[in-house]
Amino acid sequence: MRVEFNKVPGYQAAVKAKLEEGASRLQVLVKGNVALTVVKLDDEHVRITLIDPGYTDPANREAEIVLQHLNGTSAKDILSGENISIIDKKMNISVPAGIFRIIDVQHDKVASVEISNSLQLKIYPNPTTKDVFIQFDNHGEDVQVLVTDLLGKNIYSDNILSNALQQIKKIELKQSGIFILIISGKHLNIREKIVCK
Repeated sequence: MRVEFNKVPGYQAAVKAKLEEGASRLQVLVKGNVALTVVKLDDEHVRITLIDPGYTDPANREAEIVLQHLNGTSAKDILSGENISIIDKKMNISVPAGIFRIIDVQHDKVASVEISNSLQLKIYPNPTTKDVFIQFDNHGEDVQVLVTDLLGKNIYSDNILSNALQQIKKIELKQSGIFILIISGKHLNIREKIVCK
């Protein structure tokens, strides 16, 4: 029996919702009819390559780069030397027909902590204006995530189970200030300062 998933009630809406949820966790989102790569160069730089995908039918393309979870401080086209404005965490880029653009973006540092050979933890963006994301890669134990203010008052608390290779946890900070992120488990105890502007 062959199942045509696109005819299953609610299938398309469910897939679209999952794709949008996944896209919301990307540090950089590119909108527009362009081929692209986004590569982390280091904890303060990403390189975005935008390519006209019209191999047999080249055309001028427009793209919008959204720095969803990075606080971009500057951007530059490394081929032309043009400085590119970042306005409200967005950049509008024109890609000429049959050509490509390479944009280097400098941003506030993303904290990355390698706990062991098998566990890596990333905290971004920091400083932030509202949301902080914690990404766990290959963690093999249950951990508790706690955010407190400088007086020790709990702002956020959650448990993360060791049931996935990668998990991303979103923490919404509802006020500006300096906070302490505490991640603890059987074999780890991490404290990281978070600044919310």
